[in-house]
Amino acid sequence: MPRRKNKELITENNLDSLVDKFKRVFREEDLNVPPAWFLPTGNLAFDYIISGRVDGAGGYPSGVTEIFGDPSSGKSVLLAKAIAEAQKLGIPTILADAEGRWDGDFAKLHGVDKDKMLPPFYPETVEEWAIKSSELLDVLGESQRLLLILDSLGILSTIKEIEDVEGGDIKADQGRKAQKIKAAMRVLRYKVRKTGSVLLVSNHVIANPGSYSHKKLTPGGGGVPFQSNVRVELSEPTILSIPGKDRPIGVELHIRVAKNSIAPPFGEASLNLFWNRGISKYSGLLKLALDLGILTKSGAWNYYGETAFQSGDFEKVLEEHPEILQHESWKKPYWL
Repeated sequence: MPRRKNKELITENNLDSLVDKFKRVFREEDLNVPPAWFLPTGNLAFDYIISGRVDGAGGYPSGVTEIFGDPSSGKSVLLAKAIAEAQKLGIPTILADAEGRWDGDFAKLHGVDKDKMLPPFYPETVEEWAIKSSELLDVLGESQRLLLILDSLGILSTIKEIEDVEGGDIKADQGRKAQKIKAAMRVLRYKVRKTGSVLLVSNHVIANPGSYSHKKLTPGGGGVPFQSNVRVELSEPTILSIPGKDRPIGVELHIRVAKNSIAPPFGEASLNLFWNRGISKYSGLLKLALDLGILTKSGAWNYYGETAFQSGDFEKVLEEHPEILQHESWKKPYWL
């Protein structure tokens, strides 16, 4: 008969001894991880579907978030608002503008102070982006959180792909690129976590010709989706116009959380983006408040208790009744 080993049960008397043994195995830096925190998105409805909070302290969690969707679906707007919120907190932004389309005037409309931004860099390959980002995290992230943005992943090439094209061998090899991205994300995610930083990666969607369901995929393989804490999907927006006129004055952005390790996934919100003033902090919040039963609706009128109002007056009602945002229903698990 094999001899049974005595199992050491954790009790108050031997817990300190077990902790000492544990620390002898791991380095101190392995155990000291910055506490999790949230970078506000600039919109409370968006904060809520990501983090379940409308108190202004929710938003993108520290770690990796992928924002993907169709062209002109609002990805750049969300990135600009994230930079504006980071500036309010004194957090530097490292912008990798792979598309070369960064527009300071466009970003200013969404609250970004161009004079407070570090110069963007323009990576051509996955390798260049990964190496430069890793070095910046080592140099700048040792004593300070960073916001790192890649816009966008799908447009990056690889060193081998460039060599093939220059040598006259024009072909696409998504598998090779996916391997490079996976390797880069394994390294970068560790450094992002150790520095308590936020990495936002924008990505496009491409058709999957081998699928009968016409499902769209994000280019670059599964490296970013696997390493992401949150994945945000944007679908084709709806044009907003003045009744009786065809001239668009903005669009309604449709956001869905495709993956979430912070709150339940698949939350949805629709935000109004107006060309002249951007996205309001409270846009999209009305529908969520109705879904939670904080407000009620009858015909064209919404009600908060005895207060009746139309949808366009919601922000004014919030100013008069700030207790709406302190309602206990916001704090309850909204999936119950």
